[in-house]
Amino acid sequence: MIFDSLKNVNTYKGLPIYEALTFFAENDLSAAATGKYELTGEDYYVVNEYETSAKSRSEAHKDYIDIQILLKGEEHIGVAPLTEDMEAVDCADGKDCWFYDCPVDRIVMKPGYFMVLYPQDVHLPGAMIDQPVACKKIVGKIKVK
Repeated sequence: MIFDSLKNVNTYKGLPIYEALTFFAENDLSAAATGKYELTGEDYYVVNEYETSAKSRSEAHKDYIDIQILLKGEEHIGVAPLTEDMEAVDCADGKDCWFYDCPVDRIVMKPGYFMVLYPQDVHLPGAMIDQPVACKKIVGKIKVK
């Protein structure tokens, strides 16, 4: 897991996430409509609008790395390492998303920052801090090579 400011994108030069991070840092996507957009190859991003909630179910992905960038609002994102003894309690039909019931450490996510979540990172996005808040977020999906 990486949590950093978009100002530090050049730190990640040479990593598979660099091209997408550079695109997100150099383009103002705050007015982008919700939906799915292509990046390159099998990589893409989704623009979501939602209200934070008292979520309790974490998720992880096997085939894609997540890059999460909040454009509006603030939320907690819970994170925990995916260990060998953890079993998925459910999966999203036909999607690269497995759900886990596990404790997580919470990080406050605000605009101007990003979080990279690898397949070994269980995460709980969209969790409210004190009360529900309207959010807009980019979720980049980078295919694991």
